[in-house]
Amino acid sequence: MVDQDLHPGEAPRWPKRAAIGLLSIALLWLVLVRGYADYLAGPDPQRAAKLNPTHPVAITQLASQALEAGEISQAMQLAERIAVSFPFEGRALRVLGAAAERQGDGEQAARLMNAAALAAPRDTATQYWLALRALSEEDLDQALLRMDRVLRFQPETLAELFPLLGTIAANPFGARKLVPFLSPDRYWAGLFLTRFTREATPVSAVLDLERLLAAAGTPMGPEQTGNLTSRLYQAGQWELLAARIQQRSGKSSQTIRDPNFSGVPAESLLGWGIGRFKGADVILGAQDDSGTAGVQVLFHDRRIDFKDLSQLLILPTGRHAITGQVRLHRLETPRGLQWTLRCVGGRGEPLGQSELFLGTTPWREFAFTLEVPETDCPAQRLTLEVAARIAAERQLEGSVWFSGMGVEALSDEGTSDERGQPE
Repeated sequence: MVDQDLHPGEAPRWPKRAAIGLLSIALLWLVLVRGYADYLAGPDPQRAAKLNPTHPVAITQLASQALEAGEISQAMQLAERIAVSFPFEGRALRVLGAAAERQGDGEQAARLMNAAALAAPRDTATQYWLALRALSEEDLDQALLRMDRVLRFQPETLAELFPLLGTIAANPFGARKLVPFLSPDRYWAGLFLTRFTREATPVSAVLDLERLLAAAGTPMGPEQTGNLTSRLYQAGQWELLAARIQQRSGKSSQTIRDPNFSGVPAESLLGWGIGRFKGADVILGAQDDSGTAGVQVLFHDRRIDFKDLSQLLILPTGRHAITGQVRLHRLETPRGLQWTLRCVGGRGEPLGQSELFLGTTPWREFAFTLEVPETDCPAQRLTLEVAARIAAERQLEGSVWFSGMGVEALSDEGTSDERGQPE
């Protein structure tokens, strides 16, 4: 029907409206199809390519799949289609570079890969290829620059790059080249160092990297240094561990570090270690009403196998005395608490034990003697523990304070101090 309101010579309006409606539908269809193609490009590139035959992501993914299947001609045909339509599509250039490498044309592969890296600097596969090529050409600086670029953009790729970076870091020459990249402003550097200090072998390589970082003014963080100290302990490298304790705590491994229980240093193997337990509270750096600083252990009338306050010692062979101060407040338990020194890893009798602490007393001194044997006892652990023989003797209530702990070497001619021997 023709519009009744038309003036003479005026064209009907409905064809114009219809054209606009059709155009809108066409545009909507195009948007929907293109958008759906984008959605399918990752999970289903075949369907995405049917919807949009020039979709760069979908076609490039199909090219990559063809390359992996050994269909080099098909891969090149697909990648070239995208490279012509999208000259700066780096992933297509990367496929072409990989295909050139498969065909034995190393120079063309390098040119295409470098072009791919310029077009898509965040493409991990391209940067990794260039890093490996730089290594094959003994250009470690260029390889590290490539890996650093990848890791800055995508720290999650560290899992893939760690074996290569770890090998570089474990080599004296490679470690020196790597150190400038391990600065705190790089998020991936902390992740790498945490894993490297936990896993790298030999441990001496980790120690070397730690020294290089310290010399560069970018020392490892507490978690990383703690990992390294723990590894020395687990490996039983007592000489290295003794030197490390001296270096990091400023105190010898033959003395009580942090005698007044301030909690410094924080690393458990350098000072006091506190385990995880229920039924008690261990408060380092506490002060009682007299102003004496020390540790307070509060027990809440529960059965607890308490042996969770300890310190590692590396004492030489011979006789020693361990001394300290104690205050008790209504400490109720069938037998009591006591300090015990044992060889690390040893299952034999304790080297020495303090008196059994029980009841209520003001601050007073205590001491006990011990002897470190010549063999099979390179390190020892001093532990505060409940002296329980059966479960019922683990019931504890009340509190105990300790302060002023120390170790004294005794000469063979010296008088044995028998104070504080166990009942």
